[in-house]
Amino acid sequence: MLRGGRLVNVLVCSIGLAASAPSWADGTWPADPPQSRCEPSRPDAIVRVGTRSWALDRELVAWYARHPDEVSRIAWVRRERGPDGRSLGYLLGGIRCGSELHLAGLRNGDVLRAVNGRPVRSLPEALWTYLSLRGAEVLEIEVLRATGETEVLTYTFS
Repeated sequence: MLRGGRLVNVLVCSIGLAASAPSWADGTWPADPPQSRCEPSRPDAIVRVGTRSWALDRELVAWYARHPDEVSRIAWVRRERGPDGRSLGYLLGGIRCGSELHLAGLRNGDVLRAVNGRPVRSLPEALWTYLSLRGAEVLEIEVLRATGETEVLTYTFS
């Protein structure tokens, strides 16, 4: 049985969060990023198709679902609470340039708040979301950025 952060790590990767292109400090996306800065491990598994959307190889997601211990190598998560003590979602950190999560548009400091409109603020919500969305064709991930802006990232399985 997976617990706490490990379950959320599996949720983060197994529902489809796995890649995008490198971002620069000003938020722009170069057409051809230098490979020396951010070399993806599997460039064919994730293809950026829009400003906030990606095509994602379902087999990559399935691999992480079968290897939950590998998830902790690409990121860590912890429950994030607001000033009132209420859960905001799960804070993401340890995301390295070129990792699947980085390529999927996720950044250190992002707070995962919802998947396909379902809140992810507690372990039971994370478990329910994981179980109910495994067969989905499109995933919309709501994240609260470190800048305070909320964004929705869209992933279509290929």
